[in-house]
Amino acid sequence: MAIKNFLVFIFLLTCSGINAQSDSVAKTRLIILHPTALYLDYYSNLIKNKILPDTIEYICVYHVDENYDYSGVQKYADSIGISVRFIPVRGNLSEKDVFAENLCTPMFRYLFTISSGVIFNGGPDIQPELYGAETSLMTGITDPARHFFEMSFMFHLLGSTKNPAYKPFLDERPDYMILGICLGMQTMVAATGGSLVQDIPSEIYKKKTVEQVMALGNDRQHKNYFKVKYPRSETVSWGTLHTIKTDGNYGFWNDCKWESPVQVYSYHHQAVKKLAPGFFAVAWSADKKVIEAVAHSKYSNVLGVQFHPEPDFLYLPLKKLYLAEGDKMTIGRVLEGDKLSAQFIKLFWHGIVSRLR
Repeated sequence: MAIKNFLVFIFLLTCSGINAQSDSVAKTRLIILHPTALYLDYYSNLIKNKILPDTIEYICVYHVDENYDYSGVQKYADSIGISVRFIPVRGNLSEKDVFAENLCTPMFRYLFTISSGVIFNGGPDIQPELYGAETSLMTGITDPARHFFEMSFMFHLLGSTKNPAYKPFLDERPDYMILGICLGMQTMVAATGGSLVQDIPSEIYKKKTVEQVMALGNDRQHKNYFKVKYPRSETVSWGTLHTIKTDGNYGFWNDCKWESPVQVYSYHHQAVKKLAPGFFAVAWSADKKVIEAVAHSKYSNVLGVQFHPEPDFLYLPLKKLYLAEGDKMTIGRVLEGDKLSAQFIKLFWHGIVSRLR
């Protein structure tokens, strides 16, 4: 198996144009997984607005079997003026390979070696068999190959109760930064041995219809159910704003100057059900029924957040995206008027960058 993995690794390096000898972690490099055109827009905006520094080398990584056409992403990155490096990963994976060394293990090791941190971005539902559950009728599985890849990468980084004998990469570099956003946080939870609530409205709030969920009020909605009911409203966002509460003892929030509940942008219907050993909750929904952020007791730079701090419209008040039809204020304008929340989102990224270095 080791020889086979090594040969596959050499093949992958050749295909990716990577010079293994010239790469080292001395330079600050941040891996961005699932680098679609949309995410390139988001991160380009963060860099152009100096929320993320342009001194970091951004490495865009994806598996070639993902349900997304990456053939034009390099050209698109050039067209919007963002300097990134793309690494496509090959190697067949299945549910049997996720929690063990596999054909992608050498590439996982290489990516870890050359980088200072990694961001696992948002996306569709994980297939529940990967965390030992049956599949709810409310779960939509659209990209299983992506989940095999990202779940296995997370397993290699953090380990899992699914394979307690495996030594995770972060045991070698405990200060390595991992940020999981939305699906990324769910991947963090599921890959390490935790489990997920497959639908918040029906499982936590016992609601069966969109109207019943909308009647709960904004702080109990984790995606925009107005958009679910009226999907043809093109200027209405699929996500929503709601307030969250925090654990005041968690140091990262102090870096963000989080003094009271803030508004965040969310677009998800699944959530943490059970955390794996080593993880603890550091933020919750306003009613404390949904975990909004998790951290690790051993690896201090590991953070998962259920909300989205990356979309460009959070920082662009003139971008015409609203929470409901007929609203006068864009999402960006709402946050602009909430100075504490606007400050929190920007300082969130500053805190992430500080943990890369």
